[in-house]
Order: sequence, then structure tokens, then C-alpha cells
Amino acid sequence: MGDLSKPAAILVERLRIRTGDRVVILGDDKTEQVAEALYKASLERTSHTLLVKTTVADENVFWLASQCDVIIVGIPHDYRLLGYMPRKDARAVDLEGMSEDAFARAVDVDYEEISKLGVKLSKLFRTTARLKIETEAGTQIWSGVGRVMLDCGHFSLENGFENLPTGEVYLTPKDVSGVFVVDEGCGECDNGAKLVIRKSRVQEVIGDKGFFDRISRIKNGRVVCEFGFGLNQNAMVSQNNITESEKMLGSVHTAVGGNRHFFPPWTRWGFIDSTIHVDLMGLNATVWADGTKILEGGEYLI
Repeated sequence: MGDLSKPAAILVERLRIRTGDRVVILGDDKTEQVAEALYKASLERTSHTLLVKTTVADENVFWLASQCDVIIVGIPHDYRLLGYMPRKDARAVDLEGMSEDAFARAVDVDYEEISKLGVKLSKLFRTTARLKIETEAGTQIWSGVGRVMLDCGHFSLENGFENLPTGEVYLTPKDVSGVFVVDEGCGECDNGAKLVIRKSRVQEVIGDKGFFDRISRIKNGRVVCEFGFGLNQNAMVSQNNITESEKMLGSVHTAVGGNRHFFPPWTRWGFIDSTIHVDLMGLNATVWADGTKILEGGEYLI
């Protein structure tokens, strides 16, 4: 395990924690060491810092969120927490399941470089009508582009809950078709499985029927709700942490289920509502935006 004090101080700075801010840090057995490091770093900025060790996000946790300027969530939860944050200038970050190694490595990054690439990519996507995505494993996907969002360490509720490590451009897709081959399913779906997609819904999963059966039993579980593009130069593929894997520079991921948490908590329409959000990785991707190649074999060309 690396030194956690430096990345903790970096995160506190990125969250713009100030004297008088009310900060709540939620940790469990998996994130205990990270939570304690953040607690110490936050206390140096504001005495109104509370560390809570718990395993569930219940009504008491929701009430705590309603009292906060900053909430750091290191426990399993649902995104109702967003709706309890009191103001539009509140800050929130999700580090559920983050290991000490990942925290030490992937939080201490060049945020200026991440932001520079992310701004360029997000601007490009906002003027793009159609994407084509291919991978060495055989992915061939066509998708329109809906809402485009950027996570680069600003930690504003304008884009919902930003998770750690940071570093991705992600979007809500439109009219998705093709085949997505899973390079890394992080325990949710078998590696090598092929998602057959038509009209933005998974119609079949070749190689993991059990996964298809599971998502079919859940409201909107088969809806393709996201495509994302990793920007973090220190993130690595981890079988135990999809939130780190999907941030790896040059990677591509999709997701099925809901995307309510992509939107500010005051949003009342435009999102997909579901009880699941399952991310699946594609590696060594090549991507075209309206016919122009912007990513080749995991290397950005912009």
C-alpha cells in the first residue's frame, strides 16, 4: 500500500473543501483506510468533518447528506443520495470499492492533462451525429450521441456523482446497433461474451446466457445507457473495480441499465430509470466520429 496522505490531500483540494464546510465521509471495511486518510486531510480544512463507518445507505445516511456541503461515499449505495444534497454548489464523490493501491496511484495524476484531452473530446462529441466503435476482440457498434459529460476532477453535482478515480468522457447513446464484445466484465459478465444490440436494447448475449437472463428480469435492464472513454493515465484494468478499469486511458466501455446518476439531482426527465447500471469494458478500441478516426488501438488521435 502506498502513502495515502498525498492523494487524500489532493482530493480534498479538488473538492474545494473550505473552513466551515460540512463534510461527511462514509466508509466500510473495504474503504476504511482511504476514508481515514480523507478524514485527516479534511480536518485540516474544516472542523465540521464527520467520519461514519457503515455498511448501508439508509434513511440516516440520507439525512446526513441533506446537511452536507461535501459528501464522500465509500459504501454500497443507490443514487438517491444525490437528491438529498442541499444546494447546487454541493460536491460529491463516489469511491465505493476503491483499494488503497488504486487510491494512491490513480488519484495522484495530471488533472490538467486529463482536462485538456477531456474538453477536446467532449466538444467533438457534442457536434457528432454518429459514432462507430470497433475493438480487436470483434466489437462493431454504431450509435448516435445524446448528452455528453466530462469527469475530470471538478466534482460538481452538475454532472451527478463523479466517481474515483476520475477521468472519462461519457455519453447517453441513441439508436445503438451492432455487437459489443466484452474484454473485461469485472465479475458481472463473462469475458468474451457478445452483446447483440438492436434499437438500443440487448437482444441476446452469446457466451453468457445467465447475464442476459439476469438483466432481462429488471426494468430497463437490457437498455444500453452509456458509452464512455477513459482518460486517466494511471488507471489500470482491475477485475475487482470497474470504476478504475473504465477510466484507463484509451479504453472504451458501455453500460446497460439506468443512467439517472448522470444527471443533476434536480433533473426530472430525460434519463433511463433502472435499479442496475452494469459497465462492461472494451480494450484496444478504434473509434470514428462522423467518419473521422479519433481513437486507434487505444491511442487518441486528437
